[in-house]
Amino acid sequence: DIAFTLADIGAIPASAKGTTLFFSKNTIEVGDKVTISVSVNPEESMYAVSFYLQYDDSVLKYESGDGKGGAGALQVVESPSGDKKVSYSFSFSGLAVGTSNISVTDCVYVTESGGVSKEVNFTGASASMTVRDAKLSDNAKLKSLKISGYSLNESFKSSNTSYTAKVPYDVKKVNIVATPSSKKAK
Repeated sequence: DIAFTLADIGAIPASAKGTTLFFSKNTIEVGDKVTISVSVNPEESMYAVSFYLQYDDSVLKYESGDGKGGAGALQVVESPSGDKKVSYSFSFSGLAVGTSNISVTDCVYVTESGGVSKEVNFTGASASMTVRDAKLSDNAKLKSLKISGYSLNESFKSSNTSYTAKVPYDVKKVNIVATPSSKKAK
């Protein structure tokens, strides 16, 4: 599970200039996906934006999104056309059990006043995420049971735990296909 601190809320405001981190889910398990969004809202027109999104790449795997890089640091460099608010999206999957700090760092935007461009540093944002082991299902029943090329002694019922199948004496191997009722069962 990916659990978020700060009272398990999805949006985490981080500065007066309006940098916000938003998580699509409060919890995920190893293998599950989560989307992290960064919103920059300085309340003035921007003509360039640059920042890094840092994460622990031993816990989270970067899948896709608005950043370039990897190995724990994604860079965003964009040229908005005078927008006062811009948002960026990043998809991750839970890679391993652990906690990752997600940080927006090295934040700069360019604004213009009286025909003169000026660089403005802005405060980033930070939050922790914890990836937990996948929970196994309490449902140990089968959805189906088949033996390739042969028949069971009776029709399949999920409540039945014992079947017989007759195969010729010289058969050394059979392919048994058992499908669990729950996707989280093995």
